[in-house]
Parts: sequence; structure tokens; C-alpha cells
Amino acid sequence: MTQLYITDSSAKIGYRENQITVYGEKCDSNSFSIENVDGVAISGMPHLSTSFLRKMLDKKLDLQFFNQEGHYIGRLISPESISPQKQQLQVNKTADIEFRLAITKQIISSKICNQMHLLKAYC
Repeated sequence: MTQLYITDSSAKIGYRENQITVYGEKCDSNSFSIENVDGVAISGMPHLSTSFLRKMLDKKLDLQFFNQEGHYIGRLISPESISPQKQQLQVNKTADIEFRLAITKQIISSKICNQMHLLKAYC
């Protein structure tokens, strides 16, 4: 599963036949299976179709909004996507020192890996 990032303000985002479609002036049109998307992060002011917004809510997928400078504005989530049981389990896990250490190691490892990819891409 992946997070889809839209950074082109001229982009038009729609939904058709189980596919999220992105059309933009700065890039070719692309389609992504909604089954492979965890959420969508929108930066700037692209055009979002009603069918896209409804499908995001139907599938309980998170839609995050950022301004053109990258500052967080807010998000659109389905009311059913909130699980009190899951939230309680998350709170309970904060008391588990071994779990916290394991998660911390995974986060740091991922950050190092991502930085290595960036360095390779731009060096």
C-alpha cells in the first residue's frame, strides 16, 4: 500500500473504474488502483472531482491537505475510519517499553534508508 502525493496545483484528480486518475499540465496522466492506496496528500490547489472525494470517504481513506509551502491545513476522513478499540490498544502500547524501543528502531532505520535514497538520487 502506498501514500499518493499530489503536488501539481494544475492537476485534476478523478475516480473511474476503481482507478484514481491524475491529469496535470506538469506531468502525464497517471492512474492508480484505489486498492493499492492508503491515502492521498494534496499540496497546493488541484481540482478534485466529487466522485474522487466520495470514493475516498467510501473506502475510509485519509485525504490530507497542505498549502503550497507545505504547511498542514487539515484532512478529510470518513467518520467510520475511527476505531475506539484500536485507539485504546495504541494507548496501552505506550506503556510497553520493548514495543516502544522496537518501533523507534524501525522509524530510525527507515529514516536512514530514505536519506540514503535521497543522497543517491541527488549526488
